[in-house]
Amino acid sequence: MKILIVDDNKQNLYMLETLLKSCSYDVVSAANGVEALANLREGEIDLIISDILMPQMDGFQLCRECKKDNKLKDIPFVFYTATYTEDKDEEFAMKLGIDRFIRKPEEPDKFIEIIQDVISNTVSAKIKPQKAISEEEKEIFKLYNERLVNKLEKKMLDLETEVSERKKYEAKVTHLNLVLRAIRSVNHLIIREKDPEKLIRQACMNLIATRGYSSAWIALLNENNN
Repeated sequence: MKILIVDDNKQNLYMLETLLKSCSYDVVSAANGVEALANLREGEIDLIISDILMPQMDGFQLCRECKKDNKLKDIPFVFYTATYTEDKDEEFAMKLGIDRFIRKPEEPDKFIEIIQDVISNTVSAKIKPQKAISEEEKEIFKLYNERLVNKLEKKMLDLETEVSERKKYEAKVTHLNLVLRAIRSVNHLIIREKDPEKLIRQACMNLIATRGYSSAWIALLNENNN
């Protein structure tokens, strides 16, 4: 039994390959849909396990290409994804003709159980591999774009949140740096200036210069805190 795994993340590929080989499966790997199609057309593949979000050709496109090809359309196809995890993503994937939709991460034992079930059902012909979506290509393209746009919108919101948090952090760092600069400036004055009145006047001037204040004053307390 030869299994093709498709994922642009090298660590994911390594973990899947190790897991499947430990169960005595032959494993071939690809980093995206383009490489996967090349592997599929070069040799016999019995099962495809693919991520969805990948460069050059994603999992949705790969699945569609397989289901359009008479030599590849009956190969069982499994999605294993951490990005496209909504119910609508699964619904669209099932319409494309996949056999299973697995959300990352999945426990190794459970994952192997699912894969064995797919293989068992295919070999014993208890279920036939699902056929590709029957709608016109225009409708398929529309559904695909809806899922892609949905995912991009979420990525943009995540990015905006990250940028906002980063700006808040940078503002805090800038503020702390200015405070530290002001404290260092006063410390230097204390060491250099012996006249208390001049020290206070110069310290206020430094605070205005470094902190952008319009004015500054320093209160002195005696031993009784008065």
